[in-house]
Amino acid sequence: MKTLIIVGSPRRGTSLKLAECCAKYSQDSEIVELRKYNIKPCLGCDACKKNETHTCIQKDDLSLVISKLKEAETIVFISPIYWWGVTATMKCFIDRLYSFDSWKGKEFKLILNGGAETSDVEYKLLHDQFKEMMEYINVPFTGFAAFEAYQDKILEINSDVEEKIKSLFA
Repeated sequence: MKTLIIVGSPRRGTSLKLAECCAKYSQDSEIVELRKYNIKPCLGCDACKKNETHTCIQKDDLSLVISKLKEAETIVFISPIYWWGVTATMKCFIDRLYSFDSWKGKEFKLILNGGAETSDVEYKLLHDQFKEMMEYINVPFTGFAAFEAYQDKILEINSDVEEKIKSLFA
């Protein structure tokens, strides 16, 4: 089962460490760090809905990620929480998925990390938002994990973290 792990952090820190941990426990996985791609914001022009190929008219790196997304059976989004939401990098990518129509047969997992305790509301808000999004496009939401890690306190990948990640792919 091909797993695509999409990292929305603008930095190399906790989110990337979590992605690397996911790669250990998921089959045939690939990590995509969105910060390495030039993905422009959605123009809201609906051109992607009007053309036969359902592709965006913008010329950027989105098509590179879309081709990987089409091949994947499991999609994992990993993002730090910025102001009760995913990063601007991740949000920009999500907005550009507006016309993506190859969701059939895929499953989705979400991993979040932030400065607040994992019992705080921002984790629940994002969990619920993504659960609803996946329900809307008929994609099973099959896993969620949250971790507390803030700036200089990069998450240590210990046995507890590994077990939590491993359970997502069991």
